[in-house]
Amino acid sequence: KVHSLHPGRGGSVHELRARLLREGRALACISDPNVVTVYDVGLFRGQVFVAMELVAGSDLRQWIGAQRRSTKKIVELYLGAAAGLAAAHRVGVIHRDVKPANLVVGNDGRVRVVDFGLARAEASSLNSEAAAQAPLTPLTELGCVMGTPAYISPEQLAGAEVDERCDQFSFCVALWEALTSTLPFAGTTLEERGRAIRNADLQARQRMPRDIRKVLERGLRAAPEQRHESMQVLAERLRRALQRPKRLVLLSLMMAALMASLVTLWSIAASSSRHLHDHKPASTERDANLTRQFQHALKLYMLDRADESLRLLEHLSNDARLAQQPLLACEVLELATAIHIELGHEDRAYQLNTRFLAIARQTKNEDLLLRGLITDLQLRSETRDYEQIRDSMDQARELVASMPGPALDLDLEIAVLEVEIRRGDFKAAKRTLARLRESPDATQNEWQAMLAEADARIALAEGGFARAEQVSIDGLRACDRDGLLPSDLSWSLMTSEATAIYRLGRQGEADELFETSFAAMRAEQSVATSQFLLRFAKERAQQGHAHEASLAIGELRAHHDLRRAELLPALATLEEELGVRELKPKD
Repeated sequence: KVHSLHPGRGGSVHELRARLLREGRALACISDPNVVTVYDVGLFRGQVFVAMELVAGSDLRQWIGAQRRSTKKIVELYLGAAAGLAAAHRVGVIHRDVKPANLVVGNDGRVRVVDFGLARAEASSLNSEAAAQAPLTPLTELGCVMGTPAYISPEQLAGAEVDERCDQFSFCVALWEALTSTLPFAGTTLEERGRAIRNADLQARQRMPRDIRKVLERGLRAAPEQRHESMQVLAERLRRALQRPKRLVLLSLMMAALMASLVTLWSIAASSSRHLHDHKPASTERDANLTRQFQHALKLYMLDRADESLRLLEHLSNDARLAQQPLLACEVLELATAIHIELGHEDRAYQLNTRFLAIARQTKNEDLLLRGLITDLQLRSETRDYEQIRDSMDQARELVASMPGPALDLDLEIAVLEVEIRRGDFKAAKRTLARLRESPDATQNEWQAMLAEADARIALAEGGFARAEQVSIDGLRACDRDGLLPSDLSWSLMTSEATAIYRLGRQGEADELFETSFAAMRAEQSVATSQFLLRFAKERAQQGHAHEASLAIGELRAHHDLRRAELLPALATLEEELGVRELKPKD
């Protein structure tokens, strides 16, 4: 490919040639599977040439249009593109024209970012009133806005200085369009589109998963500083949104919120490390060290070494220096609380969450305060402290009402629903379920599955076994459509269906379904699966379904490492209540 050079607002031919060569050579240094390979960059008859890989395939617009694609498949392909853009940003290259036509899916199934904006000046703008009224067609000439106006960022439209966050904006526009079949901002002219961006006036013909929408909305903010910290951070949040566990228990709500904010800390740590090479003030070094220790604790937890992670987190939580970093302090306390809950240490979890709430109130951080109140709500439910539950509910709902955005916080209402089911207040649970179903998000597969899971548990508790079987089947279908097989949500639906079938007199069919669901959990072999089985056994025992509770206890004893999960005391208590014969623990 040969780039013709024309002087303009981006500088003289000499300056442009130097920049093109510099950026081309930087691209040639990138070794990333999601960036088109550049073999050589040089001059030919006064023009810059770039020799690059020829990719046989189609661009992402053509790929999506060829057949119906699932949300999961589309996001996974775009995550590859995000990885390629992040690799370019690391060597200082900005694409400036991210759009579906510049994201190519090879015949090998791998996406590559192509056609970097090598010939585009960094500071060009449309200054005239006529240009502002121009239709949204591709504009790539020097002296005009670089890129394709339907996709480029508002700072590019204004001709302002840009950084890698302009690529982030364009990426989010492209992915939004891929998931909803429409561009996020309406307008047939640059002026109309700019107004829609400033007003955050988003549009969509089709719904997308709520967590993914949140990630994209942030990347589409008008002010670059309000977007994600980097393309890598955006990709990590998007990946977690795609893989977010879907379950009606406290740990999932806490960990989803926690993971969404951890990447901010990683970005802070990386920034601190870079600056340490310049000035290295002692306080900055100490702060960066605390962040690195927290990252290590998180890594240990994700490697299923919860006990080691917890020891480090407890040490960090008592470090006086943490008082100078309220955000980091909250993340330390929240992860430690989540692990204590997972291990059944409700008293310690309550102590840590009380500290978390104090910091949230002191810093007036409404998002953190809401997360802490939801945790408080669930912890009181775990300990059956129902007298204080109503107070936590009221505080959380008042806070949601005062915050900008939807009047209904789905995570909060899901937590309330779980509390109502656990305390046996099924009339209240049905009212909450009805409110949740009125939410626009309730049409999404993931929410249909979550609400079906709650509905099935209510039906089982009330003896509506035929209804429990049907709603469980409907929920599993929604799981399948949204790629949530396997997950603890699908396990809960399968075991609810099996319980219903057993109670309807089809014991052989029920036992086969129990074995299928238990086998799926064995494949996971984690603390979370053991916790799920114990919760299931407790709930079935409370409902009088001793057969199902005994099956779960037998599965735990035979196939799960109860010492690692610290479940032996709780399980022994449950066995005593049920009169279940104790089996030999797994070695």
